[in-house]
Amino acid sequence: MTICIYSPILELAEVIAENIEETGEVCFKFSTSSSLTEFLTSIKHLPDLLILDYTCYNHEFFNIQPTLKSINKLFPVIFYNDPCLIHPKRSLHWETQLKLLYNITEKEQLDKYKQVFEKIEAIVESPELKRYIPLMQTPLPFPKNESKTKTLFSKLQIDTSLSLLNFKKRCNLAENLYYLLLIFYNNRETPLSIEEIIDLYKKDKKQITEQSLRVSISRLKSKIAEDKENSFFIHKQNNKYKIEFF
Repeated sequence: MTICIYSPILELAEVIAENIEETGEVCFKFSTSSSLTEFLTSIKHLPDLLILDYTCYNHEFFNIQPTLKSINKLFPVIFYNDPCLIHPKRSLHWETQLKLLYNITEKEQLDKYKQVFEKIEAIVESPELKRYIPLMQTPLPFPKNESKTKTLFSKLQIDTSLSLLNFKKRCNLAENLYYLLLIFYNNRETPLSIEEIIDLYKKDKKQITEQSLRVSISRLKSKIAEDKENSFFIHKQNNKYKIEFF
């Protein structure tokens, strides 16, 4: 298969391409719409698939289909960060699009795309990359038992990074503990193991031992427990840690 990938995040396009090419496919990467259009206009044989960023071409306002039709280059298109899924699994959503929009129904053809779709799904849904992709972050559960909008909005205003900064100032929190707190906050949708937290330190070119990290977590939890004004705590479950707001 020949596949075109268009993303304003060129590094992401490269990661997607690298993983797809492991299965023997050929990928072309683009980070501007003009370069993509120029390429599609110049080629004689259509690619098998175009992978797009939804924030660049959405289903309505900036629809890619009129552009492809204008240059007589209609072929299957999917959005790797599509927020309008008709199936829980992205790969099934894209497969359904092939059937309904492009009349691709033969099992042999569908199987050809299926392996590629599953590769893309695994990449964009991975915890390592998902946080950097627009429209891919899973929203936090909406607070329950809040009947008045004003009350709810006040509560939501507390659940921000500003509350962490206020907590730091109130408790005269040491910089190393504040850094750890920010790790929990920036990864608030994903429980973190000790090993995963250490890896996040390393990505920031910081070093910490397992013992030191456990001590820091204990100290941070004590500081949080002592403060009566904050609206969060560090929850541990199945040997993983996660910041929770209340």
